[in-house]
Order: sequence, then C-alpha cells, then structure tokens
Amino acid sequence: DAAYKLCILSRLAFNSRVRFEDIYIQGIEGLSKRDVFYAGELGYTIKLLAIGEEVQGGLVLRVHPTLIPLAHPLASVLNENNALFVVGDAVGEVMFYGPGAGSLPTGSSIVADLIDVARNINRQVENSIIENNFQDKRIVSMDELHSAFYLRLQAKDEPGVFASLATAFGGEQVSLDMIIQKRSVRGMAEIVLVTHKVEEKRFNAALRSIQRSPAINKINSVFRVIEK
Repeated sequence: DAAYKLCILSRLAFNSRVRFEDIYIQGIEGLSKRDVFYAGELGYTIKLLAIGEEVQGGLVLRVHPTLIPLAHPLASVLNENNALFVVGDAVGEVMFYGPGAGSLPTGSSIVADLIDVARNINRQVENSIIENNFQDKRIVSMDELHSAFYLRLQAKDEPGVFASLATAFGGEQVSLDMIIQKRSVRGMAEIVLVTHKVEEKRFNAALRSIQRSPAINKINSVFRVIEK
C-alpha cells in the first residue's frame, strides 16, 4: 500500500514516469519486539517509511522499516494515523498528519470523491486532472545510496568475535556509532550495532564477510537509520 502511494506521489512531485517496479521494497516481516526494544534503548523508534527523493543522479524511491530519532516529527505518528513529511527547497520541512484508517475517515474520502465526480458531470468537465508532461528519469540504485544501518546478530561468546567484526567493517571503511552487547545465553551473545552513514554497497560487502565468519551464528535484523 505504501509503495503504491509513493508511486503516485512521485509521479506528481517529480514530474516523472514512475513504475511500481522501480520502487525498492523491504517489508516488516523481519521486525521483532526485540528490535523495537533495542531501538528505544538507542534513542530511536521504528517506522515503515515510503521515501521519495530527487537527487543529482535521478530518483530515489524506497519503502522500508527505518529507525527514526525520537525527536523527529515522524516519531510521534501513532496508531491508525498516517503522516506525509515534505522537505521543499523554499518551504523547508512540512508535515501533514491525520487518520489513515477507520470507517469515518475512509467514508469521508469516498464521499469527497463522489462529490467531485458529481460536480464534474454537472459542469461537463471532461478532464479535471492537471496536465503534466511526465519525463523519464533515472532510478538510482540502492547500492549507490548512503545510509546508516542497525544490525542485530547472534555470535559465539568467545575471544576474537569483536575483532572479526572490526576486520569486516574496517575492510569496507564502515565506522560504528553505537554497540550494545547483552549477557550470553548458552554460549551465544546478542550484539546490536549502529553504523555511521556509509555507501550501501560497502555495508552489504561487509555484511557478506560477517556472514562467512564462523563466530557469527545468525544475522537477525538489518534496518536503515536516520541519523540524529
């Protein structure tokens, strides 16, 4: 649903031919209560964001769970409410907030559409859509983006684990911002890391190296982070 909305909004905002297939999508299947808990410890909350940006190289279109600082306006969007957070060249930051589900909000939207249809028929308006000459714009690959990352993993509680992590990250020039390690259970320790902003292809290369390490039992979660 969020991806379809992003597709429509991106066409209008960026005057471009955007296809649903152009959008990178990561769902919430891998999100657990433990991630929500750790995010809170680190000063974040987790929200599913649909992000559309026009950058120098083209369009960036993505939907994924994201760690957001608790002070960010989107962090306060709760329950059935939705929000549209816009950053404009002149206007700066603007947020539109309101219910996104429920019988009355949905009914209100449907009635508003029916009124528009009836008004257009009555006034013999054949096309009330703003004419727009959509252009073909390059879709920027996720590997080209820069992002901070949250990583939760299980590792053997033995000497050299952090050294292997440091080697994997250091080899791809990935620097770490925060680390949490809990007590080990049955020889396994849970480690949570947050990186500084890095090129995604470098982070993914470091992640593949970590997965090959015999000291790492499992990669539990990987999410992007909006830095504080």
